[in-house]
Amino acid sequence: MRRTIRTLCGGTLLLLAAACSSDKPAPPPTPAPDGPVQTVTYTASDELFPNPERGFYRYSINTDELTEHMVRECRSENITLIYRFYYLKKFRGGAPLSGALLSQIDADMAVLRRAGGKAVVRFAYSNSGTEPDAPLAVILRHLEQLRPVLQRNKDVIAVLQAGFIGAWGEWHSSKNGLDTDAARRVILDKLLDVVPPERFVQVRKPAYKRTYVGVREALPLAEAFGRSARARIGLHNDCFLSGKNDVGTYTDVAEEKAYLHDEGRYVPMGGETCQPRDVAPADCDKARAEMRRLRWSYLNRSYYKPVLEGWEAQGCMDEIARNMGYRIVLREGRFSERHAPGTDMTLSLRLRNMGYAPMFNPRRVELILRSADGNAIYTATLPEDPRRWQPDSDAQLSATVTLPRDIAPGNYRLFLFLPDPEPRLYDRPAFAVRLANRHCWEEATGYNDLGVIIRIERRSDLPAGRS
Repeated sequence: MRRTIRTLCGGTLLLLAAACSSDKPAPPPTPAPDGPVQTVTYTASDELFPNPERGFYRYSINTDELTEHMVRECRSENITLIYRFYYLKKFRGGAPLSGALLSQIDADMAVLRRAGGKAVVRFAYSNSGTEPDAPLAVILRHLEQLRPVLQRNKDVIAVLQAGFIGAWGEWHSSKNGLDTDAARRVILDKLLDVVPPERFVQVRKPAYKRTYVGVREALPLAEAFGRSARARIGLHNDCFLSGKNDVGTYTDVAEEKAYLHDEGRYVPMGGETCQPRDVAPADCDKARAEMRRLRWSYLNRSYYKPVLEGWEAQGCMDEIARNMGYRIVLREGRFSERHAPGTDMTLSLRLRNMGYAPMFNPRRVELILRSADGNAIYTATLPEDPRRWQPDSDAQLSATVTLPRDIAPGNYRLFLFLPDPEPRLYDRPAFAVRLANRHCWEEATGYNDLGVIIRIERRSDLPAGRS
């Protein structure tokens, strides 16, 4: 039996003021439970494990078959992201995208859905500076064809890179004159219309976003997670750590990196390394510092190999894999001790994001109360947004939940569940977030065990729950 129970005053997630210094100061944390409490101190874990929408990715193109075996093998290596690059060379002359290609995209997404992965997606017409891309009118028609495919597969699309223009879809070397602000604006308008509003579109340079939105300042909290263009555009750097300006990624390095440091609180940053040009290959210290400074969520595991091999040789590869994107650790929990049917259960959890970046896609936060025999499960959805759990910051999660009047007395175990909100993925443990604590993860369900037993007794000396 699974039932929903009411959250009366689930405390809004409260970030410490240091996490958002440019925003309004955070209110004080919600008070701890009234009356007798039981306190649990949690132990962090250094274990490497897969978590959705973060970490290293495996690169693949549409001429290669994507199989469940490949995705599951990646998960065994703690990789949950597959970069799926669709080259549209056969269609750059103006022919409509074929039914076979559109079916292939659906099939690829179905593979990811079954095997527990998500995609970083890009489309392009050229894989060299000498090959043509497509005329603007052709790109717009193709994007319209892609609309239904992207809409019905949004659950397993982690993020879409803007693509389409020029060599590798990197918005340069266009043979059709599309590497201009005007052409980029038209295509980005169409992308933001076609891509589901719950998903980000990433552009190649900070200057592209700033020019498009007409604002140089980083996205503020007040506008974050909304449906404006400014809130939906992220960044990707495909020559990360490769030079003084990362091969043209930056025009004003110090100023634009400061912008990305702030922007990355609410939009995703990812990409790949490439061959260093005017600098020595980034060592571990530089790589870790840059990823933390720029709030890096994902990186290509296949390229550029000499840089990645250097990190392995220097011994920091596991640390980078562990901390890329989010890594949420429970610190302490305080829970009310006295409960009866129809009364309030209160709790306060302190968490910390030890990773380089926050989560960037929507995610639910639920409390799960499960009876000792496993036959009764009660769920309370909290009004929290884990995208606000910023790196290097503590967060306070507090809630008051009224227990059902007909709940059977007994012992109940309490869990924190961070499921994907998409209906097809909600009950899939592979798509739930695992906390980085010892003796916490329940693999069969995707629940995080809070290490506490909630005892419910038949008693009349407790006040009824608030309504």
